[in-house]
Order: sequence, then structure tokens, then C-alpha cells
Amino acid sequence: MAKPIWRTSLNFGILGNNLRDKNGLFRKSVEELLYKKAINVLFNDEIFNDSLEIEKFAPQLDCVICIGGDGTFLYVARRFYRYKIPILGINHGNLGFLTNVERADTENAIDQILAGQYILEKRMMLEGSVYRNGKLLYKDTALNDIVIKNDINSKIIHVKTYYDNLLIDNYPGDGLIVCTPTGSTAYSLSCGGPIVDPNIDQIIITPICPHILFARSVVTSGDRTIRAIIDENEDFECVVKFDDKETFTLRGRDEIIYKKAESKVKIIAVAKVNFFDVLRYKLYSRG
Repeated sequence: MAKPIWRTSLNFGILGNNLRDKNGLFRKSVEELLYKKAINVLFNDEIFNDSLEIEKFAPQLDCVICIGGDGTFLYVARRFYRYKIPILGINHGNLGFLTNVERADTENAIDQILAGQYILEKRMMLEGSVYRNGKLLYKDTALNDIVIKNDINSKIIHVKTYYDNLLIDNYPGDGLIVCTPTGSTAYSLSCGGPIVDPNIDQIIITPICPHILFARSVVTSGDRTIRAIIDENEDFECVVKFDDKETFTLRGRDEIIYKKAESKVKIIAVAKVNFFDVLRYKLYSRG
């Protein structure tokens, strides 16, 4: 269990999915609940945007409350993980792996946090850097996965993939997924990848619809570097996506280098529902 928060003045931020929370009604109710418990709200959806300087808030923040589904949580995690600010996910849709506190349990969850009755999970983040002719063009991070795929046309992509400097394979197919253990239950799983304990540091490599029979997922140490080269002519184009949000257009011969990010995302766990409960629900509901 974590230590109780005894500070006389606590500062939270609240971010949510406005498509799920119409007019921010639930978010406003959470704000009122926090004020009732003498917790300051430094920002919410009405003032937060991508240009907001998080550095100004980070030293004062004790927690960020994320209202929505796993997609919303991925966005919040990518914005705040490097500041080591704990994130509490409140579910506002289907049961999720990351947002597993139900709306009706919000007050109880906050009381548990204040009393120190919670677990702080530290999840690995994955960093991806795109190089063209040896020059860094783009760099971003993901909590779930970094995916190379062809959204531009239906041509096969050949992705030459390395473990450190050792060639794993040159995968012909629809693309390549490189994911964290947290992301092992997302896109990678639907492509035949393994389920990995989200609390360990590993990198999973899963080809998408490979045109070779023996291609399988590869699980590596999180301390290793993975390299992927688009083994096509320079006029060939495809994309790389970070958590299915940020997209960068790749060309033939571009190189993507993947490695464990320096910081981990901190996730507050207070719910009675655990990872395997959610996993069974997800698998059975999909049939």
C-alpha cells in the first residue's frame, strides 16, 4: 500500500472524454466532490489543451483524474508520465484495463487515496524515434503500442526487424506492432500476440498478417533496443502510429528505433476488479 496523503493542501487535475460525458456533467460532479474534501482542482477540460504548459502545473500536482475509457487514459498517460504524476482512471463507458474505477465508486476511491489504501502501479512506456538518412525526424512515446501499417494503399510492407543488431526477420505483410506488456492485450492480441503481465518490463514484437507461415510474436527484454527498417523503395509510403493517436508518414528506407522510455506511468489502483477479471470479461464479451 502507498503512504497516506497528509498534506493540508492537495492539488488535482481532471481530464475526460467530452463525447462520453455530455456537457461535462459527471466531471463537474467530481469537481464538487473534490472541493468538498478540500482538494484544489488546478485544471479541467475547459482550460486544458495540447499547448498548455504542463511544466507550470507539474510541481504542484498530486494526482490527475482521467474520466473516460482506455483511449482517454492513453492520451493522459502520454502527456503526464514524464512528470511522475499518479493517474486515477474513472470508467465512463465499457470496462477497461486502465479505467477500472466505476463512476458510482468515485468518492470511495478518492477516500482510499487520501487514506493511502491504494496500490501505485508503475507501467513501462515505449519510446519510438524515426530516422531518415541518419537524421532524427520524429520522436514520441506510447503506453500501448507503436504500429507500422499501410493506411495509404493496400501494398504489402516489408519490415526488416532487429533485436539490438541481430536480425529477427524481414516481415512481409500488413505491418508491425511493437508494444509494451500493457499493450499486449490490445492490437497485438488480436494479431495472435501473447498476453504479458503489465507490471513487468518487456517489449513484444508482433507482425500484422504476415505473408510467411512461420512468423510469430517475439518477446524481448525491456532493456533491449528494437530496430525496424522499411525495406522498400524510397518513394514507398506507410505510417507509424503511437497508441493509435499520433501519426507520422514513413518512406522506404526509414528506420524506427524502439526502446523503453526513461520514466514510467504511475497508475493508481483502488478497485476490487483486477487485471485478470477485466481480461476474462474482454475475451468472453468478444466471443
